[in-house]
Amino acid sequence: MKRKKITLEVILKASPSLLYQFFTSPSELVRWFCDDIEVQGETLYTFSWGGYPELARLSQDIEEEMVHFEWLDEDRLGEYLEFKIYQSPVTSGPSSKLPTSATPTR
Repeated sequence: MKRKKITLEVILKASPSLLYQFFTSPSELVRWFCDDIEVQGETLYTFSWGGYPELARLSQDIEEEMVHFEWLDEDRLGEYLEFKIYQSPVTSGPSSKLPTSATPTR
């Protein structure tokens, strides 16, 4: 089944610098995003969920604005995971957009 791009928009009550840490620091990522993470060098990340690893390359990193990972697994080529931090026009506070791809269940 073909994967579809999905975007989650979340309003978070935290400073852009704190959100940036939650999107870039391995010790913070395992608290909320994945079960385990290994970083090789400065740009290769292995995210694991339930013992299943997925390899990604950090391709863009703009401090307190955006982090962009490209998936490197053969079945996910061309797909990416991106965390964007921006000022919400509704609340005037920091918000985050999380676009990624997923396989629909139906």
